[in-house]
Amino acid sequence: MNRIRPRLSNGIIITFFAVFTTALLLFVSPDSYLHGLFARCDSAWFFTAGKAWMNGLTPYIDFADSKGPLLWLIYGMGYLISHSDYTGVFWLSVISYTATFYCLYRAALLFVPRRAHAIVSALLMAIPFFLPPFHYEVRAEDFANLYFAVSVWALGRLCCGRPADGRSMRLAAFALGVCTGALLMIKYNLAVVQLSLVFAAAVIIICHSKREFVRSFVCYLAGEALMVLPFVFYLMVVGAFDAFAHEYFLSTARLVNGLQVSAMHNSLWHDMLNPVFVLYGVALLLGIVIAGRFLKRWAWIPYLVLVVFYAVFCIGYYARYHYCMLAILYFPLAVYVGRKVSSRRSSAQIVGLTACAVIVASCGLNYYLMRKSFCASFDRQLAQEFYAASHLAGQVPHPTFVYLFFGDYGYGVKAQSLPGCKYWASQNGASGEMHREQIDAITRNQPDFVVVKEEVNSDSIAGVEQTSINKILSDNGYRAYPLPGIGDSPAAAPRHIILYSRHALAVPLHAAEATWTDVILRRNPLDRNASNK
Repeated sequence: MNRIRPRLSNGIIITFFAVFTTALLLFVSPDSYLHGLFARCDSAWFFTAGKAWMNGLTPYIDFADSKGPLLWLIYGMGYLISHSDYTGVFWLSVISYTATFYCLYRAALLFVPRRAHAIVSALLMAIPFFLPPFHYEVRAEDFANLYFAVSVWALGRLCCGRPADGRSMRLAAFALGVCTGALLMIKYNLAVVQLSLVFAAAVIIICHSKREFVRSFVCYLAGEALMVLPFVFYLMVVGAFDAFAHEYFLSTARLVNGLQVSAMHNSLWHDMLNPVFVLYGVALLLGIVIAGRFLKRWAWIPYLVLVVFYAVFCIGYYARYHYCMLAILYFPLAVYVGRKVSSRRSSAQIVGLTACAVIVASCGLNYYLMRKSFCASFDRQLAQEFYAASHLAGQVPHPTFVYLFFGDYGYGVKAQSLPGCKYWASQNGASGEMHREQIDAITRNQPDFVVVKEEVNSDSIAGVEQTSINKILSDNGYRAYPLPGIGDSPAAAPRHIILYSRHALAVPLHAAEATWTDVILRRNPLDRNASNK
């Protein structure tokens, strides 16, 4: 019986985190189930790539992006679960964050005496993970958080466990290697940040046993190879390894260099004056100071991670969502607060209240700071465009899409669309080669649909005159289908998007405005409008 209890207890705890994560993502995540079929740009992008892979297209040859194959595999699995929306990706997000919270719970157990303290500490980590100014869409960093949590757990075992035990050292090194390999196959600059934790683990192991360091290093390489070699083998078999190395490493580096880094750095300094950012920074530094109470002689580790983070992200390229990766550094603060708030009440009561408080706090932050709650004001313009595009794209079986000079908005998701060319959508800092690929595909009549965003008060897009873009499309047999703006008044919309098609399409006589109830009920407002006639 004594051997069964820990397993049963852990099963109950995992179930609790699963329910908590589901409730949290339903209310907080912009790409959650209740937000319906449309998603922000990055999720649509990854979903299209994963779907293309699952439908037999060759990665980095038939379609390309700046992300790694593991991320595409995750979204491809989401596509297999649900072909025409993001429900499958949502449930994979639930599994990923459930595992993340559980790993943080196990890491907290190394520093606190009671399970209730550890559970509360893990729950509190939901706030920095989903802080609205930084987490405004699902990105690669969301799935990477799991591997950072495992790395913290493994490093914590070395700091506070039994580091003199060679088996513990080798197991921690193997886990860190798996995490490095996974991050390398998701987004390689995240692997560079995680290497700071690997370096810290190496220092700790050397300090305890130089002889054991060699064995641990071999275990680390074995863990990394376990995650990387299957992808390398697959890419070599299909003849895409050279294209993978070129696109994922060289082209991505050029994309970052092509961005307006100086303007982004100015945005960074401007954001530093924002009260939310100031509070975020103060709490972060407080957590690092508190970490010294737990780590003692290893108190320099969180400072090292912070320095590496800024070296990787802010020197080369800054964006708000990068701060999602800093959330793991709030773990010491969460452990400290969890220990204090749990000290005077019963375990069940404090855990339940904390779970409710975290969900309410996260929803409140989303409502007041980002207005992303499903029952608040959502992006009606995007919803209106999405449903209109879905109605048109659904008239062509398995259509192919090209988003000319801008990102993938997911307009073809409901129709199970595929990329119309290798660079079917433009990344930030896209090169002239990528733009020419799109134009060449149009002249060859490859894509069924071409989405064009006509900028307000703009004479050109990506250096190409707007009139030239329209002429290229019309000369190659593409017909224009303007997507309706809010209230069927494109002139009043902040952007004017046109869906070009090489097929004759039936245009709806009336455009119905999408509401949040349409989103929740999975109801196309155009179909609802037709049924009322």
